Amino acid sequence: MKKIVVIILVIGAILAVGLGVILSSKSKEIKSHLQTSLNQTMEKMAKEYPLLKSYKPFECSGLINVSCFSKEIVLGEDQTPIEFIMQDAGFEIISMDRSALQIDTKIKAMHINALQNANNAIIENTALATPFIPRSLSCKIKLNTNQDQLDEDSHCELEAGNASYTFGGSESYKDPSFSESNIADIVENFYIKALAADVENIEELQENYKNTLYRLSNFNLHIKDKGLGENLFNIAKLEREKQGLSYKKEEFERDIANAISAALFGVTLALGELPYQEEILTFADNLVLLLKGEKKDISLIFQVKGGQEVQFLSIDDFLQNPALLKDNYELIVSANQ
Repeated sequence: MKKIVVIILVIGAILAVGLGVILSSKSKEIKSHLQTSLNQTMEKMAKEYPLLKSYKPFECSGLINVSCFSKEIVLGEDQTPIEFIMQDAGFEIISMDRSALQIDTKIKAMHINALQNANNAIIENTALATPFIPRSLSCKIKLNTNQDQLDEDSHCELEAGNASYTFGGSESYKDPSFSESNIADIVENFYIKALAADVENIEELQENYKNTLYRLSNFNLHIKDKGLGENLFNIAKLEREKQGLSYKKEEFERDIANAISAALFGVTLALGELPYQEEILTFADNLVLLLKGEKKDISLIFQVKGGQEVQFLSIDDFLQNPALLKDNYELIVSANQ
C-alpha cells in the first residue's frame, strides 16, 4: 500500500529534482535540465517500483512560468488485469526563490481500465467502481521559509464521478535544518522522505522528525454529492439480486445509518471517548442524509479558537494529546440541502 501511495504521488516526489535544477541553473537552461532530470528520475522509479508499469516522458515548456507534464502514467500489477491511468500529470511553477515556492500540481484526467484478459467479474466490478474513482486532481501549494520556520498553505480539488472533494489548510513547522536549507532542499529532505518512509517503522519516523515542531492553524474539507448514495445503493442492490433477494431504497437507507453508527461505536470502544464527540455525531448524521439524497454537501472546518495563540509542539504531542486539541481548536460541521 505504501508503494502505491508513493507512486500515485510521483508528481510530488520528482518536484525535489526539478526545484534543485531551477535554483542551480541559468534561466535559458532550466527547461532542458529540468526535463532531463525528471525523466531520469522516472526511469529510476520505474525500476524500483514494479507498480509503475509505463509512462510517457515529461515535457517542459514556458518562459516565465515553467511547467512540466507527462501525457500518461500507468500504474498496475502484472497479476491483476486492471490499470490505473493518469493523463497530463505534472506541475507548473508559478514563482520561486530560495525561501519561497508557489506551485500548481495537476492530474488532468484519471481512470481505471480492465484489460482484455480480465474476467467478467472484474469487468463488472471495474464498471461499478468507476464513479468512485478520482477523475482529476488540482492542488495549489505555497511554501515560505523564515529562518527555522516553514509555513505551508494548500488548496486541493479532487473530482470523482459521484462526488467532488475540496480540502486544504494552513500549518507551520519548525526545524533547525531549515535555517541551512533552500526551498528545494526542504521539499526533498522534509516532504519527499516522509512520503517514501516505511510507515510501519514508527521508531524511524520519530527519529527523523524528533527535532521538528508543528503548529496547525486550520484544515477544511468540503464534500459535494453528485450521486454517491445512488451508486452505493446500486452496488448493494446488485449484490442482493445475485443472492436472489430484493432490495429496496428504504432498506439501503436503514443499512447505511446502522453501518455508520456501528463504525462510530467500534471506534469509541477501541479508542475511548473522543474529543469533539458531538461534532463527530453531527457529521455522521449529515453523512447519512447526504447518502440518502437529503443533503447536497457537507463541510468540516478545524481551526484555532478565536483569539487564541497556539504554540509549536512536537508532532507526537500534537497527535497524542486530545485534551490539547479540545482546549485550543474548534470543529465546525455544516451541511446544505
